Amino acid sequence: MSIGLPAMYWDVVLFALTLLIFVTCAIEQAPFRAVVGFVFLMDQPFKGQNGVSPDALVQVMARMARRTE
Repeated sequence: MSIGLPAMYWDVVLFALTLLIFVTCAIEQAPFRAVVGFVFLMDQPFKGQNGVSPDALVQVMARMARRTE
């Protein structure tokens, strides 16, 4: 038995990625889309009063490091 994600997961991810690429190509480009994309890429979710705490990610990484398989 191996540890891994089932093939169905990867099928869904591939389908979603294909759909995202198709929709992105089909929508007309506009300055507003460029601004939204820039804000999305440059957003800093770990800073500020409403920032997301990285504690859950740190816990998962520690558990993965302790895994024996």
